Amino acid sequence: MAAESHHPKRGRRAVMNALTTMQSSFRGLVITSRTRVWTTIVCGSVATLIAVLGQGDFMTMFESFLTLLLYVLIPWSAINLTDYFVVRKGEYDISALFDRDGKYGRWNPVGLSTYAIGLLAQVPFMVTPLFTGPLAEPLQFIDIAWLVGFAVTVVAYLIIVRLFGDGTRATPTRAASQPRPASA
Repeated sequence: MAAESHHPKRGRRAVMNALTTMQSSFRGLVITSRTRVWTTIVCGSVATLIAVLGQGDFMTMFESFLTLLLYVLIPWSAINLTDYFVVRKGEYDISALFDRDGKYGRWNPVGLSTYAIGLLAQVPFMVTPLFTGPLAEPLQFIDIAWLVGFAVTVVAYLIIVRLFGDGTRATPTRAASQPRPASA
């Protein structure tokens, strides 16, 4: 029995993920039937384009895709692991993670800048069919980009946190947030 090449639930998952991302990112966005239809059309078109472009040499394209995922996820993983185990020592305010205006906020400039540093640190060492970094050839095309990216991201994150703090906002205490009575 041949393996099924397309499963309708996979396409539905992509659409649901896109809709969830849109609704989480844009306050007040209402997901209507029209939004669902256009999201389905866009996701389907992107999937079709990827399938058509990658049909000639699927394994090479798939390997490149997995390698690019590695490059993108390594700095993110390094930041999360360093923040959890070294900076915060496992102490998070879980409810504040879901508050857009809470102490963690929507975006953490320390995390984002460190992420960019980690991505850029990998570029000279990258080895893919689409791009090969300038330091890959002297290393006989051994892909160490992810190792460099992890190490640089950890060190950069620790330095930036030491210099500028962890990127969380101070939350006002109850006493500070209450108005002061007028003096007589």
